[in-house]
Amino acid sequence: MESIRIDLLPPEIKTWVVVLMALFFAGVYLAVRVLLKRFAEKAPRIAILPRMLFAFITAWCFLQLLGRFAVFGCAWPLWLAALIMGGGVETSLICFELESKAVSKRVGRTIMLLRGVAITIAALILMQPVLIRYIGKKITRRVAVLVDESTSMRFVDHQWQPGECLGFAARLGFIPQETLQQIRSNKVDTAALWKDFDQTQRDAVLNLCSTTRLSLACSLLTKPDSSESILIDKLDDRYDLDLFSYGRNLRDISLEDLQQGVLDSSSPNFNSTYFQSATDYTKALESVLKQIPSEQLAGILLLSDGIHNADASIQPVTRRLAAQGVVVSSVLVGGTRLPFDIALADVLAPESIFLGDKVKFQATVKASGAIGKRVKVSLSSFETVLDEIEVDISSDDWQRELRLTHEPLTNGVMRYEIKVDTLDGELFSDNNLWRSDVAVSDDRINVLLVDSSPRWEFRYLRNLFFGRDKSVHLQSWLINPDTFSGAPVNALPDASAARKFGDAESGGWPKDEDAWRAFDVIILGDIKPTTLSSEVQQHIRSCVADRGALLVMIGGPNAMPHAYPDDSIISKLSPFKVRSVPDYWTPPEDSYKLELTAVGQSHPVMVQSGSMLENEELWASLERFHWRLPVTAKPGSEVLAIAVAEGDNNDQVLTDARQAVAHLKKRMQYRNRRALIATQRFGRGKVLGLAFDRTWRLRYRIGDTRHHRFWGQVMRWGLGERLRAGAEKFRAGTDRLVYSPEDTVSVMARVLDESYVGIEDAELNAIIRNEDEGIETQIVLQPREGVNGFYEAVLPPFSRGGAYSLKVVRKDIVAQPSVETSFLVTESRRPVEMGVVKPQTESLQALAKGTGGMLTLPGNEMDLIESFGEGKGVVQERLEYALWNNRWVLLILALLLTSEWILRKRGGLA
Repeated sequence: MESIRIDLLPPEIKTWVVVLMALFFAGVYLAVRVLLKRFAEKAPRIAILPRMLFAFITAWCFLQLLGRFAVFGCAWPLWLAALIMGGGVETSLICFELESKAVSKRVGRTIMLLRGVAITIAALILMQPVLIRYIGKKITRRVAVLVDESTSMRFVDHQWQPGECLGFAARLGFIPQETLQQIRSNKVDTAALWKDFDQTQRDAVLNLCSTTRLSLACSLLTKPDSSESILIDKLDDRYDLDLFSYGRNLRDISLEDLQQGVLDSSSPNFNSTYFQSATDYTKALESVLKQIPSEQLAGILLLSDGIHNADASIQPVTRRLAAQGVVVSSVLVGGTRLPFDIALADVLAPESIFLGDKVKFQATVKASGAIGKRVKVSLSSFETVLDEIEVDISSDDWQRELRLTHEPLTNGVMRYEIKVDTLDGELFSDNNLWRSDVAVSDDRINVLLVDSSPRWEFRYLRNLFFGRDKSVHLQSWLINPDTFSGAPVNALPDASAARKFGDAESGGWPKDEDAWRAFDVIILGDIKPTTLSSEVQQHIRSCVADRGALLVMIGGPNAMPHAYPDDSIISKLSPFKVRSVPDYWTPPEDSYKLELTAVGQSHPVMVQSGSMLENEELWASLERFHWRLPVTAKPGSEVLAIAVAEGDNNDQVLTDARQAVAHLKKRMQYRNRRALIATQRFGRGKVLGLAFDRTWRLRYRIGDTRHHRFWGQVMRWGLGERLRAGAEKFRAGTDRLVYSPEDTVSVMARVLDESYVGIEDAELNAIIRNEDEGIETQIVLQPREGVNGFYEAVLPPFSRGGAYSLKVVRKDIVAQPSVETSFLVTESRRPVEMGVVKPQTESLQALAKGTGGMLTLPGNEMDLIESFGEGKGVVQERLEYALWNNRWVLLILALLLTSEWILRKRGGLA
């Protein structure tokens, strides 16, 4: 917009001088007009020249003055604009002098003034003056400071190596700067240097660092170093700080909290606290991304021992941070010298099993400084030893995985203890024991799986439900199985939920309505209408609409569901309509990627990870698919995933609301026509439709983990959670067996009548009792919307850890039957938080490397101050106001011309 004009007076001439010039020549112009008025009557042509000259000079001076405050957008030279303005005004006045005799002197002067101002404004509009202003705009650069306050940060640390002690010596000023640089570059024997310190200096260093890791982290932030510099102050001078602490969750803290050590950081009692904690970097970092806008977040500073024991990987959130330009730097806090200790570093156990299965524990035993020792690892329940293994420790830093098993004989909640022998002199004697509760249930899901041919989808589903998933009582029927020539074909019984568990292969549909209603889930493959008769379709409809069963329809090229007429029950049950094409074996595109919709990203069927970022990446990472049906989702259905072909791009820049509405409509049409996974309600039940038969591809290169999770979530979404206690028609339980103090607790129950139809008017009360403290809570369960015969109540988190008993009583019948079970509240399901006390660098190094940050040790923390890039500040933002392209200027011009015209008409001028 702005260009350099050489016809403006130089800035060395002060503005007040230009103002005086403009006023002076304006006065001269007016004086010349008065002095030449009489002479103009005798020789008008000669009088015009000086008037024109001074009008031009006056206009030029005023344009020079305006140029001190505004920029002229027009490239015309200033003298030309002054000539037009001054000449135009003077010419207009000369013309009016010939007419002025027809009006009074006052009206004449008014007309002359209006005309002159109007011509001046018109000339200025031609010059396009733009007013330039600069305002200070604050640049917000926020750094989130996260202090790890998990249990592993709360014990007094004496495990310091000499090199680590020297870092604290540098904070106390005991080491010259050049020596410190040599230490950082590994050019100095740190052990020898540490020995050279006198006892007073060593005591001062050990007094500084022999404290809890949490207190030490807070001291690194808030206490001055040898140069009297305070890290938190230096950061605050450069950035806008957000202070948090984290362990299992992220929480806001204040500077006062940091100065006081965040919380009471005294060493806790192991029995009550040490194994009640967890550290989740992924959850903490994702929470920071939610709280701080990406355009403001410059970086994240972590002070931690690096122990990360959550299930979600840190890689997806690391990639998201790197994509947003957020730098993560860390200070590793903790002594790395191996202690003399034997610990249960990890214990993996199922939360629930089914009666008849074995409970399999995978215990990781870790030992340091105990070479040559022999220890025993045992599994017990209520002081009865169930299994044990003896192992020899063969190195100073030793670790081994052991497997312990037990087969419960009754259902209910089993309480197990895994214990490793305690040796004299261990650093920690209480990390040798771990308790684990396992729910033993006999509540299995009755599943009917039918397909016409042994497709890959059928094979993997049959293997999953028959072999891997013990929660399922499977009945499978393959209508056209592979056969060997000449081999006899044995007749198989009809599908029935009453058959013995393990007898899965069947040879026909359930024989009557009661047999149909015993099934919770019906999975239909590519079955032709000749097999799926109207009578069978009616049975399926009754199971879904009346009984509340879940129906899964897996599309296929032969028949499902495009071979069924629109008025058939199967077509009505399907959540989408298949478009008519000549050949259903040929897909609409050569290949496509599965993409979650906005609904699918948080839908319980599609959740493969507790981290939303990791869940999105997981589905996006699947290999390309090569077949699907051309379907359109029905109105009212929920589309969870769509097929996106290569080159598809529906993003566009939206400029107004109408365009946004049109784009949204286009996106909805696109989504519906590319539906892959869709759901809908039908009566009391639910229907899941798959427009492809490739969910087995979830097993690609990783086994059946994702495949199993997907189908397990399909069942929980359609039927509600499996309940671990009670009888077939009345069961109760909680959504989990183990809760953290931040988790809400869902108490649930299912009540069915003799026909397996849910009872919707039952009255259920639940009594929850803390077994250690005797505190009782009573609640009323309410029907869950959309799930037949299912009741629940959601309780706020239980802040008190420990074991809780649960009793659900049915009050609406005289007998008042009840179901009893239990659950546990603890911060950690596994003992890894204190099973390994040595600081771990892997997670912090991955975060630093992935985001361009740094990982450093105490003593070098000041190096991190500038690692987060540009700091906060104020920049001058240029604002432009077009003085000429303004509705008020145009309005004033119109008013001037209108007023001048009205006065002329009233004065009798043409």
